[in-house]
Amino acid sequence: MYCPKCATPHSEEQKFCRSCGFDIQALSRMLAPELQAVEPDQSAPQTGKPSKSRKAKLQIQGTITLFSALMVGCLIPISVGLLSKWPGLNQLILVLAGFGGLLLFSSIIMLAYSDTLPKTQEAKEPFRMTPFRPLPNAVPTNQLPPAGQSEPVPGITERTTGLLADVVQNRKQERG
Repeated sequence: MYCPKCATPHSEEQKFCRSCGFDIQALSRMLAPELQAVEPDQSAPQTGKPSKSRKAKLQIQGTITLFSALMVGCLIPISVGLLSKWPGLNQLILVLAGFGGLLLFSSIIMLAYSDTLPKTQEAKEPFRMTPFRPLPNAVPTNQLPPAGQSEPVPGITERTTGLLADVVQNRKQERG
């Protein structure tokens, strides 16, 4: 295994990285349930219930909503027959007609939209963690030179100053 912080190789028994001090066992404990979940030989137990596609679910919801709209629509003539002498009958009919129309309209939209969806869902590939492997030419941090011995990095002004010096020198050569 390698340390995820500094890429130093270490054994499975180590608790901390010898190079940077990273707590390797804590990371192993955090990743243990995830690594077990994605093992190809350990599959999750099936419940025996086939999963329905989004299209099938939407068709079922649209059909239920359509029948609900028809039931609300049937309440209008029933209320006229039973409540013919009630003074608020007109308001009740308006409310039932509006609610029934809303349910009917929404069921038609659901069923029409479900027809545009694909028939089956593609099976999604489960996320699999790949083990960390350092680059072949990478040097572990414990083998790098100390910070005081690093090479000086030229600044951006040094480059532009050098370009200006070249321009000045070219002008002098043109004149002289």
